[in-house]
Amino acid sequence: MRCMRYYVFPKEDGWAVRHGDKACCAFKSKEQAIRAAIETAHDFGDDFHGAEVLVQEESGDYRSIWTFGEDPYPPRG
Repeated sequence: MRCMRYYVFPKEDGWAVRHGDKACCAFKSKEQAIRAAIETAHDFGDDFHGAEVLVQEESGDYRSIWTFGEDPYPPRG
């Protein structure tokens, strides 16, 4: 099973989204970049049997903020 990962990171005077080796899509705000990454990941999640969006923290580490097909707040049964 292949999971496509989308990385959101600061770039020059804005934010960018990268998947694989390609950085694409420059945005003025972090929120815009995250929204675009999630929309793209959602659209292609089925094709790649999963997708994940990660955001770069100030420390340089990436933190997962969204995963295709997983509800972060599932109802309790």
